[in-house]
Amino acid sequence: MENSRKKKRLSNRKNVAYSPENKRARNKAIINHVVAIILIAVISSGIYYNILNSSFHFDDQHVVVKNPSIRYLGDLKTIVTHNRSRPILYFTFALNYYFNRENTFGYHLVSLILHILTASLFYLIIFTIGQNFLQISLFHRLALFSAVLYTVNPIHTESVSYISSRSAVMCTTFYLIAVYLFLKAWVRDRENPRILLLAFSAFSFIMALGTKEIPVTLPVMLLILDFLFIYQGKRESFLPRIVRYHSPFFGVLLLYFVLRYTVFGTLGNPQKNLTVVTYLSTQFNVILNYFRLLFFPVNLCADPDFPISPSPFVWEVMFSIIILAGILYLAFKVSKSYPQVTFGIFWFFIALVPTSSILPLYDVMAEHRLYLPSVGFFLVMGAVLNKGFDFIEERFFREGKVLALSVLILLVFGFSFGTIQRNLVWENEFTLWTDVMKKSPRKDRTHYGLGFALDNMGHYDEALKEYRETLRINPNQFQALNDLGGILLRRGQYDEAIVYFQRSLAAKPDYLLAMGNLAKAYEGKSNIKQAVKEAERMMQAAPTNYEIHNFLGTYYAKAGKLDEAIAEFKEAVRLNPRYSSAWNNLEIAMKKKELLKQQGIINGGASSEIPPDSVLGHFYRGIAFQQKGELDKAVTEYQEVLKIDPEYFDAYINLGLAYFKLGDNDQAINEFSQALKLRPQSAVCHTNLGAIYARLENKEKAIYHFRESLRLDPHQNQARIIEENIKKLETERK
Repeated sequence: MENSRKKKRLSNRKNVAYSPENKRARNKAIINHVVAIILIAVISSGIYYNILNSSFHFDDQHVVVKNPSIRYLGDLKTIVTHNRSRPILYFTFALNYYFNRENTFGYHLVSLILHILTASLFYLIIFTIGQNFLQISLFHRLALFSAVLYTVNPIHTESVSYISSRSAVMCTTFYLIAVYLFLKAWVRDRENPRILLLAFSAFSFIMALGTKEIPVTLPVMLLILDFLFIYQGKRESFLPRIVRYHSPFFGVLLLYFVLRYTVFGTLGNPQKNLTVVTYLSTQFNVILNYFRLLFFPVNLCADPDFPISPSPFVWEVMFSIIILAGILYLAFKVSKSYPQVTFGIFWFFIALVPTSSILPLYDVMAEHRLYLPSVGFFLVMGAVLNKGFDFIEERFFREGKVLALSVLILLVFGFSFGTIQRNLVWENEFTLWTDVMKKSPRKDRTHYGLGFALDNMGHYDEALKEYRETLRINPNQFQALNDLGGILLRRGQYDEAIVYFQRSLAAKPDYLLAMGNLAKAYEGKSNIKQAVKEAERMMQAAPTNYEIHNFLGTYYAKAGKLDEAIAEFKEAVRLNPRYSSAWNNLEIAMKKKELLKQQGIINGGASSEIPPDSVLGHFYRGIAFQQKGELDKAVTEYQEVLKIDPEYFDAYINLGLAYFKLGDNDQAINEFSQALKLRPQSAVCHTNLGAIYARLENKEKAIYHFRESLRLDPHQNQARIIEENIKKLETERK
């Protein structure tokens, strides 16, 4: 009996799937989807084009610019453990750094693509609900209205334009993928979903949790989605359905909470500056203000100074509670006639729970927190516009359609213009914090942000004023203490700088930048011993940081501890084999150590400690002959070295230099090329090859090797000379 029902259901499904009417409807839907997604992509690209070259901002400094954990793509463990709660996010930053380094274009392009993908998924979700579960005609119009309004609203500029806010955009993308796959799993049969799609939906949920914490609401959202649209209120058998199809999502959520608690000792990132009552009371006003910003996105601010409400029993909070309760009442009231409106309202409030409930966060309000919740808002807004469109069409027919379309177009253009203008504020640090200063002048972070921007622009006196104002408001602002000390360090005021670095470390004992600056300040006072201690403290605080091992190695070398320096440089290149600065420092330290051994070499002989026919014996004699100008004898000695040890890198370098001075360009090229095979990351090899090809007037190859040298070691001592040579060669080439 059961088998016959299944066969009949499959037969009916097959007949429907391949009927001519259904095929035409499917083709029309595909065309509609393609047109809608292209429209979303074109509009998004147009309104966000002016941020593609905008600078890094604020948190971008420690998330990307000064984050050594994302520098080497091969060290996956370091990338994903840098922030264990967001491994997927930081992996994408590592990919960006691999391809773009500190060129912001690639970072912004990824955010823009994610925004287009999110809006497109939003459109597909609404369309799928309408076509398959509500059977409402022209539902694609509602989907398009909602998605386009979501795309262009200026409230999303912080999420899309601020590189560090990629977490909000990417998290929402995975969240919507999970929702869409969950819906598609039930399209063919509301009683027997496609398990593979449900599995992929759960996997997307995991990816979202690896990007940001806010997707914890997804299991509840899917439950409501199922109840309103798929199962549509048949309560008598809904509980078994939850156990069978929703329990995997709740299982993932439970596992996530367990991992967070065991790894971090907390289920979130709470702050102790506010009590639960104070934070919750404030959030009622914040949520109402979010509604205002979504309707009228004006006076947007990257760091709003929102007033704190000490109690829920003040009139402003009580007014907000009444309004919000009224909105929720409306959601229940229209659940039968307009379930899409109910779902949109629930989506908005549920998605805000992680940031606007009882868990106090440092910032009581932030615009990027609306990126996911606003999906619900724009679903409701699209439904209202769609209903208004139908009403005007019925009353005025053709003229009404023109009027309705005109209103929609004006709304889209108005929001688009606002987004383009708002993106101008995100152009660089100075424009951003100047705007924040107009709106939140009392916050210490505002003054620090403006001071940091002025500092980077070289306006040090103005930056000092802002840093001091920051410290007046918050004497323990560790970044302002460190950066103020940094200006004093550059001016040679070492004693004053040391005081500020020490205060910064007192406020935040693990602040690596302050430790490094303190070491530089002691070096400025010629106290190398103390500088070494500070560098050692950095290494103890971050033992897997290859840049710090290189930093410590340079101070060991300055202190004359060559063996310790070599050990640190080797550890740096072990942690990151592509780290050219450590390779160069290692080469210099090794050469210096070997040159010290040459003190026993007299007139080309070897010291008693070094056998004359050994690798070092021949190598040192080669150096001695080279220093005396006896290049032919030097060549012979280096050739003997390479007979014994064909992988002796320094012998190839010195042999290449000897041939270069002898005028034998072909042999010099051959030796440097052999050295480059041994160490592909050697900037020295590329510099020498560039010099040879420049002599041979092969400008293309000369420019190539000079550029490779600068790419591998942009801060080398000869960088300016190499840049001048490149400019000269490019001018001659023209």
